[in-house]
Amino acid sequence: NFQFRLDDVVIASDTDTNPANNLLGDLKVNKVQASGNGSTNDWTVTGAGSNYQAVSEAGSDDDSTYMSTTGVGNTDLYNFTNTTVGDVKAVALSLTHRKDDSGPRTLKAVYRNGSGGTTTEQGSAFSCSETYGVRQLILETDPATALAWSQSGLDDAQFGVRLNS
Repeated sequence: NFQFRLDDVVIASDTDTNPANNLLGDLKVNKVQASGNGSTNDWTVTGAGSNYQAVSEAGSDDDSTYMSTTGVGNTDLYNFTNTTVGDVKAVALSLTHRKDDSGPRTLKAVYRNGSGGTTTEQGSAFSCSETYGVRQLILETDPATALAWSQSGLDDAQFGVRLNS
């Protein structure tokens, strides 16, 4: 039985003008969990009282609590605990996923700027298999502004997932 975990690694290029591709110095990585349902909750909850509670554990509990859907385009968004972090270099979304039906399934990460904003897909669609996998997406800028993350932009953001196909 093999397990591997790697944490807090930054790989940067010194030939790029993106601020995240320069020496970042001493950093702190803050992990935040879902703290409430976001503005859209199309998925079905199993094993928890509400959608966010099915995804808010510190580590995946696999089939104990989870969200599921068969409807292409169905979206689930979550609010996250506000945190004072100072200078936000990037936001990393980690999505634990698997499928339990036949045929191909793909997911996309989604972002919404506050409760009145527009929900936008982030990154490429990714495939699911019958075994659990984790997909991570790094957002170096706030999708709403295309600028560096601000504390208020991060606090107002909702993140989630959409069934793509």
